[in-house]
Amino acid sequence: MKLAFKILIPSLILLSAILLPYLLSYRVTETPLPFIKLVYGSNNTEISFTIKGSLKINGSEYIIVEKTSTKEHTTYFVECDTRKIFYLTKADDKQYLGFSGIYTVLWFTKPPKANETVPILDHYGVVSNIYDNSFNLRDYYGVNLHYEKVDDVYVLSSYGELKLKNIVLKEGGLMEKSLTYILIVGLVATALILSTDLILLRILRRKT
Repeated sequence: MKLAFKILIPSLILLSAILLPYLLSYRVTETPLPFIKLVYGSNNTEISFTIKGSLKINGSEYIIVEKTSTKEHTTYFVECDTRKIFYLTKADDKQYLGFSGIYTVLWFTKPPKANETVPILDHYGVVSNIYDNSFNLRDYYGVNLHYEKVDDVYVLSSYGELKLKNIVLKEGGLMEKSLTYILIVGLVATALILSTDLILLRILRRKT
């Protein structure tokens, strides 16, 4: 019995070491948006926006956005319905979400009305054309923005020379796939470890 116990303890430690990286990396992006990444580019520029998840504060939902380009790497928070961009600010050793005065141009959860004035970035834009699955905006500087419908969200597809190069949609059943993968790894690792333990136990018992 003591021999089996001495073999079992290291085996459990080994199994934990195998599964721990998978459990730590297990994360599901919870967000009401149908996409998890947008990549835009022009001749000399490429900018990507990755949705890292969402959080709820005082009844409002904020989308966590990670912006990456060759010059910067920034994380900010977009209030889902208003499209206001917030950044983490610190006061009295506490962190708060502070409104930057800027509105995201990346998406609209519903199409604006024709000739409506809507906030975009730190200025306003005017809706110029509305179609069945798309619409156009003209910003403060006269630059055109075009939006295409993806599920129930209108996503920016072009902003002047900046075009949408790639969109990564959120996969359905992502959580179930991740859990299934971890379960398979766990079962295979357990079977191999137990088989090895039984072989070692038989060898050691013969020697004693």
